[in-house]
Amino acid sequence: MIISPIKIARIKYNKPINKVYKTKGEKPEKEFSFGSISPQLQNVRLLEKREEEYFNEFLTHKGKVTKEEYEDIVKNHPSTLIEAKKYCNKNYGGIATPEDMAVVVLKINEFLKKNYRNFRIISIGTSPAPITEQLEQLGCDTVYLPLSSFRKYNPNKDSIYNNPQLRILLDYLKSKNIDDGKLNLILDYTVSGKTLDNVIDFIDKHYDEFEESLKFRAANLNIIMDAVFRNSSYDEEECKNNIECDIKCSEVEHISNVPHFPVFDRNKKEYPKRTFTIRTDNKTPDAVFEEFKNSSQPLARAFSLCTMHEINKLKGEQ
Repeated sequence: MIISPIKIARIKYNKPINKVYKTKGEKPEKEFSFGSISPQLQNVRLLEKREEEYFNEFLTHKGKVTKEEYEDIVKNHPSTLIEAKKYCNKNYGGIATPEDMAVVVLKINEFLKKNYRNFRIISIGTSPAPITEQLEQLGCDTVYLPLSSFRKYNPNKDSIYNNPQLRILLDYLKSKNIDDGKLNLILDYTVSGKTLDNVIDFIDKHYDEFEESLKFRAANLNIIMDAVFRNSSYDEEECKNNIECDIKCSEVEHISNVPHFPVFDRNKKEYPKRTFTIRTDNKTPDAVFEEFKNSSQPLARAFSLCTMHEINKLKGEQ
């Protein structure tokens, strides 16, 4: 058998391209510019940048989130709601969510307005503030008293005459006109009730001249929540349990826009590492009042905004 040779066409290979790698300090031949992007894409990126800047400004804005601020965000900056939710998911260490908080706030709001008339809430310290901030937006007259560790108050030893912090608290309360005839609900989350008893004793002792017009009553958030959720569904009970767990573990102090304010020298050392603390050193009372008013935390503002949104969603479903 004879095998004939077959002609195979020569395969042409392209010459390898020698890549030139940019060394440190060298500039590329053509620098990127917005000119190389379509006008539509430029507008999108500029809008994204503006919204990112707005969100960062929102986080660092002074004071609590207001109803007007929330309404402006819903109308003009809805992406801030999305970013706030992401921020909470990433940074909050507790188990409660804005959805949990919304359920609890609406139930407590209904309870208070059903059982009291012409009342004011005096919210004690950091713990109840994530709840009372929302109650204020729902129409409850609210005063925030940034007061820490008042369970250690001793009426026989602690006096406004030897303790400037106590004097500041008293003057701050008087600046809020709490003797106008309204019922003042002194509200805190406390198991023993010691803090509430001490606050009422402190006010009673130093408001003698307004005794006829000053009305107040202890409102233990722990007891209120138990009463409100006694016959609730499993889901609502879980919301309540999540928030109570975070209160007991002190996680809510990270979503509270009310700072710590240690009023006794003997408990100042309890707050050495807590940055969200106001001290009176070398400050006038007016300067301290201003700090009370402008206090806020980025995470607390984000959580508050998300909670407002969840409350409005639930109200729309009712």
